[in-house]
Amino acid sequence: MSFGTGIRQVDRGSVNLTDAGPVTDTLGTTLTDTAKALLIFSFSCDSTSAEGAVIPVRGVITNTTTLTFTRGKTGGTTTIEWQVIEYY
Repeated sequence: MSFGTGIRQVDRGSVNLTDAGPVTDTLGTTLTDTAKALLIFSFSCDSTSAEGAVIPVRGVITNTTTLTFTRGKTGGTTTIEWQVIEYY
């Protein structure tokens, strides 16, 4: 992955994932080039089981306006805080 010299735009948001998903979220802006965009996210789960709290979440930039998140198992609600940085 190679990025240019500066940041073109940054977008942030959050979404709730129930069960295994998938769930999509729409970016506030349109990406110019998804190959030059980086998705960073963190998550927390309200599951009462220890297993539910450690199930990994997968996030991808689906296209120029959409992110998609999934996880391997059901149980509880996962809150995902995300940020997309697009470079020149």
